[in-house]
Amino acid sequence: MYLIHDAHANGGVTAISGTKDSKFIISGGVDGQVRVWSINAQSQRMVASMKEHKGAISSIKLNKDDTECISSSADGTLICTHEA
Repeated sequence: MYLIHDAHANGGVTAISGTKDSKFIISGGVDGQVRVWSINAQSQRMVASMKEHKGAISSIKLNKDDTECISSSADGTLICTHEA
């Protein structure tokens, strides 16, 4: 079990998804931010953050090979982000 304190301090987490290899978690919050977390038994750290949505994140999905992430928001937007 992992515990990330204040993953989204302004209102909390509203959506979450994990990679198939269990090395990363992608979280979305009330604040409209999408964050990528690197996780292992010793640590959990944020490695990326995106603030494009203007409303709470309602869903986060990864494609089958974990190279693209799609987030949707209460503001009516859908954003597709791919691995750089």
